Amino acid sequence: MQEEKEIRDYDFRNPERLTRDNVLALKMIYEKFGNGISGYLSSQLRIEVKTEIEEPMQVLYSDFIAENPFPTILAFVNNPPLPAASLIWFQPALVFYLLERFFGGKGEEAGINRPITEIEQQVVSGIAKEFLKHLKIAWAGLSEIDFSLKQVAINPLSAQIVAPEELVIKTEMKIIMGDKEGKLAYYLPFISIEPLLIKLTTKPQTQEKGKEETKGMEKGIVLVPLSVSAELGRVRVTMQDLLNLTQNDVLRLSAKVADGVVVNVANKPKFIGIPGISGGNIALQIKEVL
Repeated sequence: MQEEKEIRDYDFRNPERLTRDNVLALKMIYEKFGNGISGYLSSQLRIEVKTEIEEPMQVLYSDFIAENPFPTILAFVNNPPLPAASLIWFQPALVFYLLERFFGGKGEEAGINRPITEIEQQVVSGIAKEFLKHLKIAWAGLSEIDFSLKQVAINPLSAQIVAPEELVIKTEMKIIMGDKEGKLAYYLPFISIEPLLIKLTTKPQTQEKGKEETKGMEKGIVLVPLSVSAELGRVRVTMQDLLNLTQNDVLRLSAKVADGVVVNVANKPKFIGIPGISGGNIALQIKEVL
């Protein structure tokens, strides 16, 4: 009997653009981002903070707008050299808990939901800037992206990052702070991440890429400066003889002229050479490789 194949619905409005490997690689990046946020908030709040990262998923930007009506709390982010801006959505409960704690309270009023004031907006901007430092570090292994805060807003229509029909990659993070928790989500337009998809993988580097890196290392190595010295010979003397040395005294060395001189590279003997003169300068002709 022939096995029945699994049939899955296909959403033509939202076609799958990310491979499973892309998704896993993205999650690893954002897990590193989450670890950075945990460390920052732990130091500020003086409590244990943990983060849990959901798998990145693609959604339409119009869906994001519909799910987050006014008022909400957003940080719009510039991220050159990527072509489109991105944004961080903050759950209001998370923001008001952090504001309460940053202002010296216990975070007991975190359940309120209202537009943030101008002063609170400045504090949220500071928190967002700290988060973006860790986002830059998380992405550094894949690409140098200069994440910077553009503005904090409460209206999702105030600064659209892409057209409503465009795809964005949503990554949701739960932040657990003692007995409290809140959420944020990072939205990165697909048009920004598309040029990086070939590098966005959990697989080991290919052999060809390894060869390219080896060549690059070789180019760097050949430019490393090394000290080269010629050793005419050696002689052992007593301390008394050394103290009695004066101008025009002669020291008889152990090596003979016919034996040549030892050429040291980085203080290690590598060649035997014959001393002479070339172009009016003292020179050395390599006679033997050790």
